[in-house]
Amino acid sequence: MSGFDGRVSWTRGPDGVVHTDTTPEGLASARLSAYLTIYAYLYADRFPAQFEYRGRQTADGNIYDVVTVTPAGATPVDLWLDTQTHRLQGVDGGTPFVGVVERYEVVDGVWVPFAIRQSVGEQVVTLTLASCEFETVDADRFEPRAGER
Repeated sequence: MSGFDGRVSWTRGPDGVVHTDTTPEGLASARLSAYLTIYAYLYADRFPAQFEYRGRQTADGNIYDVVTVTPAGATPVDLWLDTQTHRLQGVDGGTPFVGVVERYEVVDGVWVPFAIRQSVGEQVVTLTLASCEFETVDADRFEPRAGER
């Protein structure tokens, strides 16, 4: 389990021990991860970032609109957008991170990526979402707690 409360990035291992990271690199990575996870690029008024259109580019025989986004306090990442729907199809964080949306589903009128293939160097993993519900979450769920599982 891992989290980021805006000040501290943390992970809890299988033994229940919580490890925190407040290094500039760790925080920049956590900010980017949180930014992408909550689709913050769709809410530019709430989540400050710089956007730069890189033009149309081709990958795997498909043409995409590519936008470099640099969230406040985070590292930049390229968003690869479908030229017709403008839905996110891929994320390129530069070497070695790449993410590709393999399948979307509509939940409560919102297009949600249900299958994402992520590559970090030679390691590849496909994340598959089983279900999705939109609900309010208490802020204290983002704080690290040693011993809880």
